[in-house]
Amino acid sequence: MTTTTKTFEIERHGQLPLRFRGEVIADVTSKEYDDQERWQEVWIYRTESGRWVTETLGCTIVPGEITFRHVAVCDTPSEVRESLYRKVHNKRHFSKYAIAALEDAAEQDRELTEALYEPV
Repeated sequence: MTTTTKTFEIERHGQLPLRFRGEVIADVTSKEYDDQERWQEVWIYRTESGRWVTETLGCTIVPGEITFRHVAVCDTPSEVRESLYRKVHNKRHFSKYAIAALEDAAEQDRELTEALYEPV
């Protein structure tokens, strides 16, 4: 890795926290102002062991709502791409924030370039 790595600990719903050493290679948010009630965040990490971790958050400060968190550990660029898809009305959906995060990550880690395209 070209930068200094650090230890991350990521909370997961219904599972033990995930702990790894690595670096953030993408960090994208839709939050534009401090009193915004809902926003999305997408993080992509590269681990020291050569794997990737994706973390997608649907954040909220609305009383009674909870922040949605999806965390995936990926061994291949295609797994990174697949981990960023979400289902919306029973259709696979790739948000513009997930696309931006994947583009940013591919600039930091050229191995992820193949994840920028859907194979047919």
